[in-house]
Amino acid sequence: MTRNEALSYCAGLIDGEGSLCITKRDAVRTRKSPYYEVSVSVLMTKLRPLQFLRRHLGGSITAYPRHKDLPAHYKDRWQWRVWSKNAGYVAGQLLPFLVLKSPQARNLLAFRRLVERSKVKGGTGRCLPATEIARREALSQKMRRLNA
Repeated sequence: MTRNEALSYCAGLIDGEGSLCITKRDAVRTRKSPYYEVSVSVLMTKLRPLQFLRRHLGGSITAYPRHKDLPAHYKDRWQWRVWSKNAGYVAGQLLPFLVLKSPQARNLLAFRRLVERSKVKGGTGRCLPATEIARREALSQKMRRLNA
């Protein structure tokens, strides 16, 4: 299988079963500004396609076993996921092959570019300027609309 064929298959999985997100975490005692996390994920009851994603795109797989109190027809689930810079890398690699989720991928990439431009050395816990928070929030809200 060629690299483009593998990326096409990965894009199909994400178009059909995946999610591209920008998640906001509120400011807390240790963090002076809200924190935004980008991710690309797929949740399925079949493990093999997720192993394919991990092999070709990196990331991690988490198991969610069926809870014992649920009816027997409920299945175990697995989630493949990449975060932060890796999510930006994956979105960039898959963008030419995505059909349904290309707007979300473009938005995720715009968010990652914004974060990279505004990075400062030793930035953990720093207070972001209100204009930067507003830009990040606008892209976060746009992602919510795209995913609705």
